Amino acid sequence: IHDSQARDRFSATCAILPFMEENARFETLQAVPSPWQPGYAILGEWLSVILCPSDTHQIKTTNSDGRVLTYGNIVISHGDGAHSLESNQTDKTIGDISSRGLFYYNVTRSMEYITDGTSNTIVISESVTPETSDSNFIRGGVALLSALDSGGWWWEPTLCKNIQNGNTFTGTVYTTEKRCSRYTDGTHLYTGFNLILPPNSPTCVLNTGEHTSGLYPPNSYHSGGVNCGRADGSVAFVTDSVDTNGLPKHRQGNYLNGQSPFGVWGAMGTPNGGESVGIN
Repeated sequence: IHDSQARDRFSATCAILPFMEENARFETLQAVPSPWQPGYAILGEWLSVILCPSDTHQIKTTNSDGRVLTYGNIVISHGDGAHSLESNQTDKTIGDISSRGLFYYNVTRSMEYITDGTSNTIVISESVTPETSDSNFIRGGVALLSALDSGGWWWEPTLCKNIQNGNTFTGTVYTTEKRCSRYTDGTHLYTGFNLILPPNSPTCVLNTGEHTSGLYPPNSYHSGGVNCGRADGSVAFVTDSVDTNGLPKHRQGNYLNGQSPFGVWGAMGTPNGGESVGIN
């Protein structure tokens, strides 16, 4: 979005502001050095087009440093990978995690990258904001679960799914930052999701870093699923029971390539995994 040190942290939403008749907001962002600096006072009114009427928890609250949270319910697909390049720069030497989705850290791609078909590739979905800073609700809450990575890049997504207890999760709550509280920030926590756990599953992260690796399923207050936008411009409602191939234990890094191990749901997150499957 501009040539600042943190330019690779600005979200996809920031980049398309001029196409949403938000040129003034876009120009304002050119003057700020990072996506975590903007707040309500800088950007003016909230960006209503990215707020879902079913989410009533978008309260204008401030962080301890006085910044007003810029909530948004739109999240962008980071494919079927869970490890974060931002949290470990050496991952760039592996290189394949960044190829699991259309959008990722410091990555630019064209439509030609989508060899699986634009109708078979999910680009965008939704996520709700937390009810409180220490929320353990499935929708909006974030759980700390370091056991997800059992070592050697082995990830166990069922460990996160199994902490679900009705509408809440058991275990430690991550309270440092809030899910979807910065629509300007392109990291996993704020504006990203991955297609591993099915919609409306718990969100689980490895540590308290704001760009930590983790499982970030989309979620909503709609009954039984979430809305997803595909690369062909169409919208599909994906149910909580979408096929995930049983959420197998699987390695990240260069061991995650080709077809997704996470069923139809994972396949919809990979633009060129060699899977021509989709959701009607």
